[in-house]
Amino acid sequence: MVRKVILLISILLLLLVLPLVSSIPKTNPQAFSEGYIIKVPQDNVLKVNTAYAFEFHVYNISDGTPITSGISCYFHLYGSDGEHITELENSTIAHTFDYGFDIPADNLSVIGNYYYNIQCNSTTLGGFDSEILYVSNSGIVLSTGNAIIYSILLMVGIGVFILLLVASIKIPWSHGRGEEGNFVSVNDLRYFKILAIGFTYLALLFLMFLMKELSYNSIIDSTTVQGFFNIAFWILLAGLLPTFTVFIFFTVVIFLTNTKLREQIERNLLIK
Repeated sequence: MVRKVILLISILLLLLVLPLVSSIPKTNPQAFSEGYIIKVPQDNVLKVNTAYAFEFHVYNISDGTPITSGISCYFHLYGSDGEHITELENSTIAHTFDYGFDIPADNLSVIGNYYYNIQCNSTTLGGFDSEILYVSNSGIVLSTGNAIIYSILLMVGIGVFILLLVASIKIPWSHGRGEEGNFVSVNDLRYFKILAIGFTYLALLFLMFLMKELSYNSIIDSTTVQGFFNIAFWILLAGLLPTFTVFIFFTVVIFLTNTKLREQIERNLLIK
């Protein structure tokens, strides 16, 4: 039964993690023998609500010569729903070779996928580039490899959590009693039960950390989900020290109680 539950939860977690993965952006090739080619020398992952200086170089396709004058370049930014967010124009360079556009933060205020088109034209030649932009909380999007690692960690973490939870429930707490109801043996498994409960807490904290990181680095705009895992993680982390302080105190009390009970049993005192 436990194995079936672990398998079911693992499948559900995979379904949750895979949508958080972004495929590697693909460049749209320009199959022309003459004209301009546009190269953008930065990543396609941006941080939400952050202004961005979008710079690029323009080259002649036929001989690779950098183009530094005589052209006008246009930048179009679109949201994931196809909304035309902004249109910018520039015909002058900076830093010797860079054409650039300054995208204000309010144009990147929503987590998700964006798309841009750049076209540069002279009176006789032209060129374009079109790419996807990813916008996330951190400016990082999970690669397929990282998502697989997260999935494995989640599956292992869920499995360990369930096993520890079952152990903390199944391990007996009561001392052994005789036919007349008096104690006849001391249950030292109580210590393992406390350990199982403590490690269950740590496993849950670990799972909340993983889910917090996954939701934060995703390109899915779900403030509720991100807020839930973030709050859950920090509550568990804040409770870590006081919880384990209580566990230590409780363990000492149990040790003293068990020691006293064992002495009484060895002296054949009928304790109920």
